[in-house]
Amino acid sequence: LPSPDEQDKIASILSILAQRIDVQQKYVAALKKYKRGLNHKLLSEIDEQYNRELGTVCSIVGGGTPDTLRPEYWEGNVEWFTPSEIGKSKYVLSSLRKISQVGLSNSSAKSLPSGTVLLTTRATLGEMSIARSECSTNQGFQSLVSDSKRVLPEYLYYLQILIKPWCEKYASGNTFREISKASLSKCVVPVPCLNSQKRIVCILSRID
Repeated sequence: LPSPDEQDKIASILSILAQRIDVQQKYVAALKKYKRGLNHKLLSEIDEQYNRELGTVCSIVGGGTPDTLRPEYWEGNVEWFTPSEIGKSKYVLSSLRKISQVGLSNSSAKSLPSGTVLLTTRATLGEMSIARSECSTNQGFQSLVSDSKRVLPEYLYYLQILIKPWCEKYASGNTFREISKASLSKCVVPVPCLNSQKRIVCILSRID
């Protein structure tokens, strides 16, 4: 316990920082609201002639979990994401748990290339993050591997504002609500030319 004067100085400094944090949080909240409105506006301006089913512009890949009773399937070097790790940031690089190449080969988990849009489709619906490196996921995903000639991964990510409500609307199931690969492939989204996609990505990325 320092002297009362020192205590006042410390309290004053921390109070100023707390006020600055509060201002920043309000600013970020305002930016998020602005981004959402702008995202809707940019996508709504795309002519309906560019509407495409999701399954025609990307591959949709499910995931799986290796046998947890086989220790050789775990603690390897293969990133293995679960839904709780997705949606907190635009990009993900490292998963909390890893599986081995043997585990990957002996399960329904699939190897996904860098740039894959990881999309949660079971229980937690419509959350997205872009994989920064090669990875895999559990069965709570139907991930989007873009056709590079037709759609950009980051543009797919910004389609979340349309894909997530669609997943929530058409999900089915009793124990866990989920969207199947077949259903997700029929989700209709606007997919303009790559130059238009790049423009939209550039605008929204600046806000991010």
